[in-house]
Amino acid sequence: MEDTYRLAHGFYLDLVKMVAKGLNPKTAHRMLSEVLSFPNAWRVVGISEGALQAFAESNFLSHSHQGIQRCHLGNRQARNIAWLLNPILDPTIWYHDWLANDKTVLALSGENKAIDTGSPVQIHWFDNQESLGDLFISSGYKWRHKAEEQQCLECLYAITR
Repeated sequence: MEDTYRLAHGFYLDLVKMVAKGLNPKTAHRMLSEVLSFPNAWRVVGISEGALQAFAESNFLSHSHQGIQRCHLGNRQARNIAWLLNPILDPTIWYHDWLANDKTVLALSGENKAIDTGSPVQIHWFDNQESLGDLFISSGYKWRHKAEEQQCLECLYAITR
């Protein structure tokens, strides 16, 4: 586990203490989310059919106002608040729990809440989610979308038709 994650765990434990002293857990969640904005955060493990179709209509390029975003699988706020109220003291366990639960899918903005609550949305899962490596890397509120991401989406579109 990298030193960066150990430092983030220390910040998380400080937030736990602050929540115990009265800091609103939702505020602490937002603070923790900012700290956990590492390049490998919000890993993309799949794409909704709607988002794949929207990419196909724009030659698999990403552009602003396209209406495609990364949607977490599961409720990230609920998970973070649970962490703040029931601390994970071991940094390695905390890191692996974060890594296991910090997965997203590319989806249309209207699909975000449905995916968050587990409502049915057709998702194409990437075969080997861990091997995506440098694809769809976080870049601010979006992800990096270059030729490699474009090719990945083109191939997925081709095999799902």
